[in-house]
Amino acid sequence: DSVEELALREWNVSHISRKYKLMDLMEFFLCSGTQVFSVGDLNTRSGAIVGLPHNFSYNTVDDIKLSEISIYGVNAEQLEPDSEAAEALKQLIQSLVLSENAKKFAITRELHLCNNDRVINGMLTTIFASFLGIGVAQQIILSTRIRRRHFQSLGLRLVFLTFGVFSYLVVREMCYYSWMSSADKAAIAQGEAYYDGAVEYYNKLLQREQALKQLRAGNKIRDQTVAELALSLMDIKGVPPKKCLEKVYELNPRADDEDEGDAMSSD
Repeated sequence: DSVEELALREWNVSHISRKYKLMDLMEFFLCSGTQVFSVGDLNTRSGAIVGLPHNFSYNTVDDIKLSEISIYGVNAEQLEPDSEAAEALKQLIQSLVLSENAKKFAITRELHLCNNDRVINGMLTTIFASFLGIGVAQQIILSTRIRRRHFQSLGLRLVFLTFGVFSYLVVREMCYYSWMSSADKAAIAQGEAYYDGAVEYYNKLLQREQALKQLRAGNKIRDQTVAELALSLMDIKGVPPKKCLEKVYELNPRADDEDEGDAMSSD
């Protein structure tokens, strides 16, 4: 099956599709990168779109071409071929190949992430942050003599604007942390195959992070610019892969059976 067909099948077998009967609410497309991502949510009239990464089309390492891999703007074919870099590159390539169970988990997890009110939540969070960043500062300026002092009023606006942006980022991260944890739990609840897929998926993410770290250090790939670093602060961090994997192990559907088996053997 193609990646889009796999995604449609997961949509059809999920309980979400029974709640939202119109297929127009969900759309899939292939995208660059290595992460599944989505925009919108199913509780709006426009629905949601899910981006399926190109590496989901790989079935074996033989399907991967080095010319297609870019590491922080550097083509993989241009990396220094020392033994350490070669091993890290091998680990990176292996991390890009996922089993069908891992793909099913990643897709189903993203479907559950679309099944919330994040659009409305984002609007409310923006209004709240704008009120803190602009409204409060303006009210203080209008109610005091600071409005006659240009630099003081400008400084006060900047302070509250910074506080508003910080509040927005904190509230957004708290929401996504909860949504991502709930999405993992909901996806794993669909069967043992999804649990196995979750374990593999997060292990491959950790493997990929470690390989990229080694390749970046060994080949002295440039650090982020100030502009790139500032933009990265706006990225959604959510739950780190290591923490996700720990939570996945806690959701092991076979844990009760294993405990019963241990109890019977002890008897």
